[in-house]
Amino acid sequence: MELRSLEKADFDAFEVFIRSVYRDSPYSMWFSGEPGRSELMDLFNRKLKEAKEHRMIDVVAADKDSMIGECEIVAKGSGVGIVGMLVRKERRRKGLGRELLQRGIERSKALGLNVLLAEVLETNKDAAWFFSGCGFEKDDNVRKAVEIDGKAYNYIVFRKSL
Repeated sequence: MELRSLEKADFDAFEVFIRSVYRDSPYSMWFSGEPGRSELMDLFNRKLKEAKEHRMIDVVAADKDSMIGECEIVAKGSGVGIVGMLVRKERRRKGLGRELLQRGIERSKALGLNVLLAEVLETNKDAAWFFSGCGFEKDDNVRKAVEIDGKAYNYIVFRKSL
């Protein structure tokens, strides 16, 4: 297994990966049903563009020709980054998420980030447990909710100073 930056040649592995995890991820709310290839290509290209412009870090865990995890950190200005994590279910609770996050944190410092926020759907107890275990603290002063197609999604916000 290797940890590295997302690359243009990763699209096929990225597509398979997202299809395997999207129902368990925040991505699911942005697609109407299973995402189409063109929707995933748009997402992938946006990620590559943001990384090239130094507004995003995207670290992937690759095992042979498949993607098994991803940590994205999007710079939001004023030294703040938003963390997104995805790991295949069968690879969870084995340290991969921590490795991905640690690599993302190391690279975040090079972007000048000094605070990371993780926005976790309040129904996602595993993600809340993960971020708490990685030194993030729940920020009770921040409330976030998104409404999509009349359905509200409430978030817990976790914060970590670097």
